[in-house]
Amino acid sequence: MELILDGLKSILELYAASIPAPVIAILVIIGSLRVVFKPLFALAYAIASVTEDTKDDEAIKKVEEHKITKAIVFALDYIASIKLPKKK
Repeated sequence: MELILDGLKSILELYAASIPAPVIAILVIIGSLRVVFKPLFALAYAIASVTEDTKDDEAIKKVEEHKITKAIVFALDYIASIKLPKKK
């Protein structure tokens, strides 16, 4: 197993060395945004759907309909291919 991991490590190091630093930075940013925003929105929708109070549903709807939110969601989808979950 250690032999396989060492071989994989050397292949990844060679591959990473051939990629320019700005490309790596962009990929890290995209991955970070994906890790943060998808679960955050999914959690917000899950909490809103479980609670009996409709205030949280109205708050999410208000945030979703705001122009800035729409612009951010569009930018995340277009630039980083992050499709945020939709409320069910």
